[in-house]
Amino acid sequence: MSPLHLLLLLLPLAYSLTVTIPSAVQNASSLPLRVSSELASLASLDAPKLSAINASAFDWWYFDVVAREYSLVCTFFAASESAFPFLYPSSSVLGAYLWLEKDGQVWHAHFPASLALLHSSHPDEIAGDWQDAGFVFDGVSHDDHLVYQLDIHTANLTGSISIQAPMMRNEQYLSEIGWVNPLPDGTAQVSLVLDGKEISFHGSGYHDKNWSNQAFASRVSTWSWGHAHLVEQGRSVSLVWLHVVSPANETSSAVYLAINGEILANYQAGILSVSSTENTTRVAVREEFVFTFLKERVIASNDPYYFRWAGREMDRPGVVLFEQFTL
Repeated sequence: MSPLHLLLLLLPLAYSLTVTIPSAVQNASSLPLRVSSELASLASLDAPKLSAINASAFDWWYFDVVAREYSLVCTFFAASESAFPFLYPSSSVLGAYLWLEKDGQVWHAHFPASLALLHSSHPDEIAGDWQDAGFVFDGVSHDDHLVYQLDIHTANLTGSISIQAPMMRNEQYLSEIGWVNPLPDGTAQVSLVLDGKEISFHGSGYHDKNWSNQAFASRVSTWSWGHAHLVEQGRSVSLVWLHVVSPANETSSAVYLAINGEILANYQAGILSVSSTENTTRVAVREEFVFTFLKERVIASNDPYYFRWAGREMDRPGVVLFEQFTL
């Protein structure tokens, strides 16, 4: 057992975790760590999930905020280009990526890091610092209420993003890709200054994490993921889905659905169907709850392999952010 695995397993007792991820591709086996969802603390959910980032491994921390006119996506990557081929060319496996969009106009940038430092002094806390990139995140949970704060300090971009919501404890493996989603639907505030211009908006906030010690393209043929915050007949609707088809044509899926805070699907498998057209994505949960999402604004793309959209549901007011890989 590696020192990293031992530290993570002892975390509930020791209340201390410090892990550094170097910027170079490691010439070592990458061993995954699986966390019990019943006892999972925030620190164990958001801790690094691999013992090393080698040429086939990836581990990332994803945050977004979506509103009717704006969207923001910020991802903290620890991944080689051979493991996840959609990264910018870089000598470092570490980088913070940010996309900021308003009404379909997108600003995006990549900020390479020299070292990633993950630290926790309590099971209900986690902090990540992508050093020399200027990106830091902090998470704190209290009585199952979760708050994340992202702070950004670069030459032309500064500010903060805060997201809060009830905490979810879960861990899924879809086509050998790990997924935890501590924050499926929260309230968020973005306050940034980009090239001297202030940008501020409220929206629906989200955080999850994916990892695998196998290259992404070796496990994924198609991938559909998204999250939505909607209103139906005066009730709030929270939806998260992930649907993966492997190169061997094996399907894996998980879905979260809550209406007015009542959880109707708790990351269950086998109850989700997803289909897409040029302009829409249809998501059905048990064919009882059916959603049709409109692809209104392209946030990011690598045509024809990848698209990320912000949009709306055809019949319910609200917001949605969703993506699709076709490899």
